[in-house]
Amino acid sequence: MVNGWNLDPAGIRGVLTEAQAAAQEFSTSMQSINNAAQPIYDGGGFDGIVYMAFAGFMEDQTSRLTGIGNRISAGLSGTASSTNAYELGDMEMANTLSSATDAAATTGDMTSFQGYLGGA
Repeated sequence: MVNGWNLDPAGIRGVLTEAQAAAQEFSTSMQSINNAAQPIYDGGGFDGIVYMAFAGFMEDQTSRLTGIGNRISAGLSGTASSTNAYELGDMEMANTLSSATDAAATTGDMTSFQGYLGGA
C-alpha cells in the first residue's frame, strides 16, 4: 500500500475481543480485591490493624492500578479507532489516533477516540 499501512482489520478485531475479555477479567479481579475490605475488617480483631494495613496497601497501589487501567483502555481504544479510521480510508486520522494512544494512556482521557469507536 502506498500509505505504508497494511492491516488485517478482522484479525485486529479478533485480538481486540480477546484483549477486552482479559481486561474485563482484570477489572473483575480488582473489584474482588476491593470487596475483600469488609471481611478483612470484620475478621481483623478489635484494633483493626489488619484492615488498616490492607487499606494502606490499597491506597498506596491506587495510582499504579489506575495507570494500568488507563494503559489497557488506551491500547484497546487507540487500536480500535485507528483500525476504524484505516477502514474508512482516513490514513491521516489513523496516524493521529495511533499517536494519541500514548497521551491517553498517561492521562486516562479517551475522548480522542470517541468519533471512531463505533466501527467503520
